[in-house]
Amino acid sequence: MFDNITLLKIVYKNNIIFKIMTKKCLKKNVLKKRTLIMI
Repeated sequence: MFDNITLLKIVYKNNIIFKIMTKKCLKKNVLKKRTLIMI
């Protein structure tokens, strides 16, 4: 079993990765919308 500190660290790391991924996805979506508007 993990102790609380390592568990928190794992959750924290995953959270950062998740945020980065969502930011990238958001940027891609915004770019797609812009190109659609341009056309």
